[in-house]
Amino acid sequence: MRRWSSLRSICHLPVIRINLGAKLFTAIFATSVASVIAMGAIASYNLSTGFVGYLNQQALARTKALEKPLIRAYESDGGSWRFMRNDPRRWFDILRTSTFDPSRHAPPAADLLGANLRIGLFDASGRHVIGAPRDPEQGEPRWLALKRANGQLIGWLMLTPIQKATSQADVQFQRRQSTAIWLFAGIALMLSALLAWLLARTLLTPIRRIADATHRLAAGYYDARVTLGRGDEIGRLALDFNHLADTLARNEAMRRRMMADISHELRTPLSVLRGELEALEDGVRPFTPEATRSLTSEIGLLSQLVDDLYELSLSDAGALAYRKTEIDVTALLGDLEESHRGRFAQADLCIHWELPETPVWLLADEDRLIQLFQNLLENSLRYTNAGGEVRVRMQTADGSIEVWLEDSAPGVDAGERERMFERFYRADVSRSRASGGSGLGLAICRNIVEAHGGTIVARASELGGVGVCVTLPLGAPRASRGAYAG
Repeated sequence: MRRWSSLRSICHLPVIRINLGAKLFTAIFATSVASVIAMGAIASYNLSTGFVGYLNQQALARTKALEKPLIRAYESDGGSWRFMRNDPRRWFDILRTSTFDPSRHAPPAADLLGANLRIGLFDASGRHVIGAPRDPEQGEPRWLALKRANGQLIGWLMLTPIQKATSQADVQFQRRQSTAIWLFAGIALMLSALLAWLLARTLLTPIRRIADATHRLAAGYYDARVTLGRGDEIGRLALDFNHLADTLARNEAMRRRMMADISHELRTPLSVLRGELEALEDGVRPFTPEATRSLTSEIGLLSQLVDDLYELSLSDAGALAYRKTEIDVTALLGDLEESHRGRFAQADLCIHWELPETPVWLLADEDRLIQLFQNLLENSLRYTNAGGEVRVRMQTADGSIEVWLEDSAPGVDAGERERMFERFYRADVSRSRASGGSGLGLAICRNIVEAHGGTIVARASELGGVGVCVTLPLGAPRASRGAYAG
């Protein structure tokens, strides 16, 4: 039981969270420490091995300097090394005088390193004459042949190499050099720590500014922006953040405007309904078929608004069903011409249709295309002044079809035409709610066109009003298919 409680206490230990600055500093400083230690170790190793190599090179040069004096002594004494065995003093005289330089007040460096005690003389047959004997425990020696001018081999000089520095001076020299190396390594570590701190601070300062702006943005302050003036990845991140903040600000403004528009659109028919009902209750207005038609008209406006909002929400969520098949757009527009001819005549509007004589096949949802063109026709029917003109024409170009719907006055300013497809947007009083509609028709049209991979734009009409151009990509034609059945 005690073990279980201790395990629970371990599992509930607080988690130490290290911020990004500490992590970045630790990573940079740890890399610097590893690099400096590795460089110091390599330098120290190279010093120890190189110093021993230097000592052996000096001793080898000292040995080579004995070659000529020994050959001269050999020839002057009858061509034998017996004089050297019987007179060791002469060996040491040759060792001392072979490298003596009167201009120098100190013996050669190799003499200070004990080279004379590691040089031995052997005859031509390899027998030891004088000097240092061969010691297998001291490693493989260096051999230098002694030859007369005629090439005759008369002996060998042997040099026993130094395995490690043993004299007090050599050891102290190595220690001083190693101390200097690690002292500089420590200084380098302190500098690297300072540079790591500066680098971490330099890198994290803009990131902290972006993080602070993100917190403000998450709290609902959509005016939060970051200005860095950098061209690297962090600068691009700041630009992307600003674009995100701009998008969220626009979306929030659209949401608020949409909520206000929905409230306004719902309030108007509800206010009319309440006023009509109160007038009927108070007896101010008699209950007549005319009063009933007025109530039914306002209820119809409410139903249309709710239906349009529901359809638009489905379209935004991508839940609006599209069943695409190959349809003949020419035949579809021809059916719309027949069904709307009487309504345009009643509104005292003249409508002209310019359609191809051959079928034009399009991969699309038939019901949605009918809804699209009906909304556009209803828009012109509702807002074009009496006695005006409406023109519908279709043409194919570059693998797509273009359907133009143009009407006469009143027109819309260029700046306002760009906003015609926004929700609840109405250009002016002449195209106001008094003409009917929920203000969502053109927004629904844009969603339908975009769902079919097309575009819809509004431009000035040659007739004096507004021209709407719908561009849709064509489907593969089928010559064997019959005419469109509406």
